[in-house]
Amino acid sequence: MFEIYRAFPANEKFNAAQRERNDVPLFVGAGDGSPFMKLVPKFAEGLRANGCTQVKTGSIRDSMHYVVADQADAVADLIDQHASALAK
Repeated sequence: MFEIYRAFPANEKFNAAQRERNDVPLFVGAGDGSPFMKLVPKFAEGLRANGCTQVKTGSIRDSMHYVVADQADAVADLIDQHASALAK
């Protein structure tokens, strides 16, 4: 298990080199009761600064950290909403 940490320097180099334009739509969200919700704008900002052009953000109501366990239907609706937008 601890072998994963040996890859961190290599991951950092690889990720730093991946800065070209990326048009893949991304949704970054968290539960509205999660401590990570306040970080979502920062996550999105970092993705945009590194070439991601289609980043949307949002929160999942009445959920904490494990949004799928807390609000499975809401997560499924978000997936449906954003995936169906791609099909159009």
